[in-house]
Amino acid sequence: MSHILGGYTFPYLPPDNAWSGIKKVKSRVDVSTYSSNVTLNWGVHIKGSLVSYEYPLMEENFFQSLKNKYELDQEFNYDPKDGHIYSVKIVHFTGQVYKKGSYRSNVVLNLKILEQLT
Repeated sequence: MSHILGGYTFPYLPPDNAWSGIKKVKSRVDVSTYSSNVTLNWGVHIKGSLVSYEYPLMEENFFQSLKNKYELDQEFNYDPKDGHIYSVKIVHFTGQVYKKGSYRSNVVLNLKILEQLT
């Protein structure tokens, strides 16, 4: 089941355990005051969490499609096929040339979740 980023369907997913999935984070901070301590708690949410993909090897066409989206520096709809659609931004994207440019190795793609749309 392929994921979709900004209308582009991933031709394949990374190997097992190389996709972080959507993880909820808990936002909480303890603040010291002059005479006590105050806890601010926003509960569990996904906004601001990172989704990471790691590909040991990726075809050049796939890499260039993701690179073009990264260079646009804008928000995209993201569908990881978990029943929800998210608004995300690509915050990190790297990969090394492998075998005369037909593949990229050690590709890392990080998406920051801005909000859950559905």
